[in-house]
Amino acid sequence: MSVIISPLNDDQLFVNNKIVERDSNGNWIARVELTSAEHKAFQKHLKSLIA
Repeated sequence: MSVIISPLNDDQLFVNNKIVERDSNGNWIARVELTSAEHKAFQKHLKSLIA
């Protein structure tokens, strides 16, 4: 299954239509639990933003 990550705004992303938000401490919190594949793809996406 492919994982699609798309930005909503600077502090919110969609991961396969599940909202993941950055809290006031800079932590990313999913409203709905991500699958292991979604979590792995999300972590890879975050690392690509830093590099």
